[in-house]
Amino acid sequence: MSTSRLHIAAICLIGMITSANALESKVYLTNDSDSVLNVQLAESPSTSIMLLPYTTQQIFAVQRDDLTKIKEVQKYHLAIASDKFPHQPLVYEIAKYHELLSSKLMHWLKLPDESEQPLFVNPHEVTKIQTGWNDNYQLFAKEKLTLGHVYDDQFLVVHQTVEPYSLKAEQANELSVLNYNTQLLPFYTGVVDKLNQPGIRAQLIPYRIPEDDVVVFEELFDKAHRVMVKILMENRGYEYHTEVIGEGTHNVLTGGVMIFSKWPIENTDAVVYPNCHGVDCLADKGVAYVDINKLGKHYHLFATHLQADDDDASVKVRSQQLQTIHDFITSHGISPTEPVLLAGDLNIDLFSPEYQHLTAHLPVLLPDNSGYPYSYDGNVNQMAISKVAQRLDYVFALKGYAQPTSMKSHVLVLREMEAEALWPNVELSDHFPLEAVFTFDTKDTSL
Repeated sequence: MSTSRLHIAAICLIGMITSANALESKVYLTNDSDSVLNVQLAESPSTSIMLLPYTTQQIFAVQRDDLTKIKEVQKYHLAIASDKFPHQPLVYEIAKYHELLSSKLMHWLKLPDESEQPLFVNPHEVTKIQTGWNDNYQLFAKEKLTLGHVYDDQFLVVHQTVEPYSLKAEQANELSVLNYNTQLLPFYTGVVDKLNQPGIRAQLIPYRIPEDDVVVFEELFDKAHRVMVKILMENRGYEYHTEVIGEGTHNVLTGGVMIFSKWPIENTDAVVYPNCHGVDCLADKGVAYVDINKLGKHYHLFATHLQADDDDASVKVRSQQLQTIHDFITSHGISPTEPVLLAGDLNIDLFSPEYQHLTAHLPVLLPDNSGYPYSYDGNVNQMAISKVAQRLDYVFALKGYAQPTSMKSHVLVLREMEAEALWPNVELSDHFPLEAVFTFDTKDTSL
């Protein structure tokens, strides 16, 4: 190594060592549950932190270079309590032993039954511990060295198992549909997006989603990731699928939308939107159609991904694309005695005035959402680049065709706890998936 390079390396090392943040071990807690967590430091009763559902916060920091306490042991106790189990806290304990130039940390977790479990025994593994609250709650933990730091930081996640709907797979008059924007983009989009290991996520997503009758994916833009998802979905029993919208065209990207089905697809069609704006014109976005035969009952499903962004030009293009969807549905001459569904990332927030544009173009029926209110939320999702909370993803039934006797949906906060390579960002996409279930009468119930 040349003298100049040694000089630069020394400067960088001195900069790291003299940084106060670099000489700390920080503790982060993710509340991956629908309850509120409260964290209390026993050594400072006035220090209390509240974590809202699905949020992440730094809850503590241990200074590692205190030279005034050599050969002393300091202990810290952080009680983590759920508002659903307020009298059964988990106590995260840290013991710090001071050496001449540094310090060592030991970590363990005291459970409600007073038993103790060591944490971070193997720094390369994710530790999983049942909380003792109930079978649906676990605590996951992993250490990781953060860029620019001298010492590892500690990452804890209180995880609540996601409960998918209980489905009746062999019932012809019920259809379940999952819609998921996967954000599997080409590597070069990492300049502006937090891609979070898309090659790993492409292998995980097919096995982490609920097992619905039909799955609609958006943003399968990268071909290698798309092929991986296709293979794994087939392995999971989705024998039937469309080609990606825009396959074989000469644009930079395809439309990114594919439909997977456990039931035979008897007819398919697709159209690329004639209207686009800005960088969206690099992708052949459009709308796909499938006629699915579930045990003799036909379901007509349309899937799409509309123009992104909220400027006036983008709003205008989305309105034009909605009209294209309307015309495309009408062109298929579907019998009013058969169900028609529409799924996709519409880039229209349910809670915005623009939602009225959608209902003006398409006679949609929106199932109630019993899950998380937003399918895109930059306040809780570490991959999302915009700090906004929006409901952008949908599965609708359409009026004028066979009407559901019941319908329901929920947004699932789907995260990956056990893939070590993703930590500390445990997100599988910058969107959350939406699962919907529709039940139909065997008679004509069209409106």
